[in-house]
Amino acid sequence: MRRIGRAALIGFAALICSTCDDATVSSADNGAAIDSGASGEAAAPFALAAGPGGLAGFLDCLHQEDVTLVSAHRGGSARGYPENAIETFERTLSNGYALLEIDVRATADGVLVLLHDEDLNRGTTCNGLVENTTWSALRNCRLTDYRGGQTRFTVPRLDDVLTWSAGRTILQLDVKELSLMEDVVDAVRAARAVDRVILIAYTPRAVERMARLDRRIMISASIDRIGDLDRLQDAGVGVSRLVAWTGNRTPDPELFSELSRRGVPVIFGTLGGRDSIDREIEQSGDDGRYREIAEMGVDIIGSDRADRARRALEREQDTAAGVAACRGG
Repeated sequence: MRRIGRAALIGFAALICSTCDDATVSSADNGAAIDSGASGEAAAPFALAAGPGGLAGFLDCLHQEDVTLVSAHRGGSARGYPENAIETFERTLSNGYALLEIDVRATADGVLVLLHDEDLNRGTTCNGLVENTTWSALRNCRLTDYRGGQTRFTVPRLDDVLTWSAGRTILQLDVKELSLMEDVVDAVRAARAVDRVILIAYTPRAVERMARLDRRIMISASIDRIGDLDRLQDAGVGVSRLVAWTGNRTPDPELFSELSRRGVPVIFGTLGGRDSIDREIEQSGDDGRYREIAEMGVDIIGSDRADRARRALEREQDTAAGVAACRGG
């Protein structure tokens, strides 16, 4: 059980204003259009930004405030808003605080772009492998939403997204090829985005490689048991730069508690398609399960239903109060 921070205490007041929650998410459910762009000039209404204490200090402070964040899987796609698109990110952030989990690949001429699949058949109007397609050709493709509907949106470059994210959000970068990691880290440094990026690693080898590239960037490591964390520490990976991805099947409160005791933020996923917890919650109509998972000691919930998860969390926490308290580091 997590301690009750100021933000959680304030959040209890939200129970008397459930209609306010309904109004907040109505634009998300309706897929309302918003003014979007990649200039990075205007701050999002729900901005996540680390303070002087850096990203690690920011996440630790939110834990102390008992604030659980939501990470929007592939940026929070919806009808008319495709995955991994800046316009989709804008829509997601217009409705509440969220990290954005996004996918990175490289074109034939080495341009880093946001795409999940290795081929273009699903998700765009083009065909062929991403690695065989030049940027000049890829930029003419249009993204499609989860129903296959064509949108007017195009594939974004990673450098544009890194610039756009300043003052807006924290990005979790799922780099699909480990060989691209050096280029990705170079792009993060060039955009001065070290304190708004978390690199996702699926194996201990990947964690160790990422850790050597830049000691400032945080890494999301797969931790199924506490021994996984011990082995990373033995390999010289500092705990202060780690976030623990603990899977998306069954929550493990004992593991969450030990990770928290060691100062490692906990991510648990409700995402995962037809057999996911997201789907179970959708079918049951019991959005309160998101809050139950948070109360087990989860700091970040990775979800395909970011709007609904945030709404459930906000019934007993004031994310805005927590974020404001932690921006000073």
